[in-house]
Amino acid sequence: MKKRLIYLVILFVSYVSSDFCITQKEHEKWWETNVEKQMETFASWLGGIQAESRITMREYIKNRGYKSVLDIPCGLCTELLGYKADGMDIAYLGIDITEKLITRAQSLGINAIQGSIESIPLPDSYIEVCYARHILEHLDYYELALNELIRVARDEVIVIFFIKPHKADDYICSAIDRGCVLYHNTYNKNKIERFIHGNAKVDTLIWECIGEKEEALHIYLRN
Repeated sequence: MKKRLIYLVILFVSYVSSDFCITQKEHEKWWETNVEKQMETFASWLGGIQAESRITMREYIKNRGYKSVLDIPCGLCTELLGYKADGMDIAYLGIDITEKLITRAQSLGINAIQGSIESIPLPDSYIEVCYARHILEHLDYYELALNELIRVARDEVIVIFFIKPHKADDYICSAIDRGCVLYHNTYNKNKIERFIHGNAKVDTLIWECIGEKEEALHIYLRN
């Protein structure tokens, strides 16, 4: 695992040797401003390592034999805690747009960098799995993020929805909180599928229902 991690770090350093600028959107600025004040609430929103979708996906990643995962947005790096608790040999990289969360992760010795899911600061096919939990609904839309996840992943993209996509039209639900626009969107499932299949790197996709509230999307890629 150490050799894989060193290799990933070397690739990353070579890729970002030029200046890299992060521009935050309004909903991303909200997290930077409020995350410290609401850390306990934030942790409860995310759920711990025993959250159903986390357990399900850890078991899935283990059974598939994956050894490297990009966790984006990584938040409190709960996925890494789950891998460690399960004794999994995973080269982990976390990315989050919120600088305070990255500073926290790095202070704990976690391999994490700042970046946007809509402009991931990594090379093409950089890592086996890109894992994105509870994020697409919070974006103004999903196309940029999905394209970036597909670009950076080598084998698979896993997206966990906390608002299950439905058969109706996209419902873009926005609200103003403390001067920032926040989103809780519900997307049309067929539209998501058409968009993903339009990417030449995609082989196939599968939906997996996880309990009443969550749904996983597995996007399998051509190597």
